Amino acid sequence: MNIIAPAYRVGDILSTASEIYVSACAAEIVTAPDLLGAHAPRNATVTGIFSPMVNHRSYANPPIGMRMRSFFLGREINRALAEGYVDYCPWRYGVIDRWLSSTAKFDTALVMASPPGPDGKCSLGVQVDFLPGFIGRIDRVIGFINPNMPRTAGDSLIDYRAFAALVDHDAPLLTMEPPQADETTGRIAAIISNLIPDGATVQVGIGKIPSQVLAQLRNHRDLRINTGVIDDNILALEQSGALDTRFPIVTGTAVGTARLYDAVSDPRFSFRAVSHTHARETLVNSPRFTAVNSVLQADLFGQISAEGAGGKMIASPGGLPDFVRGALDCDGGRSMIAVRARGPAGTSGIVASLRSPANVTSPANDADVIVTEFGAAQVRHLSTDARAEALISIAAPEHRDQLAEDWRALRVGDQETVR
Repeated sequence: MNIIAPAYRVGDILSTASEIYVSACAAEIVTAPDLLGAHAPRNATVTGIFSPMVNHRSYANPPIGMRMRSFFLGREINRALAEGYVDYCPWRYGVIDRWLSSTAKFDTALVMASPPGPDGKCSLGVQVDFLPGFIGRIDRVIGFINPNMPRTAGDSLIDYRAFAALVDHDAPLLTMEPPQADETTGRIAAIISNLIPDGATVQVGIGKIPSQVLAQLRNHRDLRINTGVIDDNILALEQSGALDTRFPIVTGTAVGTARLYDAVSDPRFSFRAVSHTHARETLVNSPRFTAVNSVLQADLFGQISAEGAGGKMIASPGGLPDFVRGALDCDGGRSMIAVRARGPAGTSGIVASLRSPANVTSPANDADVIVTEFGAAQVRHLSTDARAEALISIAAPEHRDQLAEDWRALRVGDQETVR
């Protein structure tokens, strides 16, 4: 099949662009920042779903006034944020999806896709997530056609005639090895995996602990997967016989090695939009939906933060709030929150009350099961005092006395004495 000639030259399109969307995650076009820097006009804004796992470069370009809109943080993005060139939007996935699909107005997009098949359609491959909800509202979509992009099933297809311009882009996808488990990670993952019943529908967030939970579910049976992102550990889980083969492995994104990208072209994998993977209707109708996510801190009220600790903004809420609420509303569902009891430099992952920046990713009234390397606290139906007692019991032993003292101070309203 002959690919149609571009309607405009890429440079001409970019020279008049002001609101630009770009593929990211494993589908990032790594030359895009340089291309935009060379051709985009002054004061444009670039938006993408930039994953801190693999997307390390900032698109902000102060000499030409180019800004970056990001829903996640990373080292370079943090620097550009400090310089005033990043609009950081710490929104949960459901909010991001509604904004992109109904409010955002992009005039241009740079999108990586597979070559067209016999049906004349390209595939968005390993990054589907949000794009199906709004790509039809973008007038000028530049397709970077990459033969290394797998053709995936689900919501991933786009007619090649929808592209305003096409670029041959033979480049490897960004890769990431599965996070390596340390002793603490393995212990927490083992506790969580033992709490997940056969036949459950499982979601796992990003990070070492959720990834290791997947690796430890191999002896389970009849599991289903509905999640936002998968890594290579899904392949071992599939090979172990733990998954119910009557249902596809549902995800929005894949970030892993070439082995994973080779595998996901199998129709066993269904790449669905966020409007499906994170939707309440999907989650509450999934058998025993179990959400597994890791956070930086949990406090004695049951509030959790995946966003900040030690006075710094570190991460974003992502899909965690959507999945937590979906699990709680599902008959037999559970929300498993992992936190390291021993944080960096001797700090405690269990604190009396969330500290600055006290970003509450999930409130106390959504607390269910909180797990550290010292055990699991099932707090959903506990009173305030019983909840605090349960959480103190899974803190690091050296922190428990201080936490108990801090809780007594909070109980009588003496917050100044809380460390």
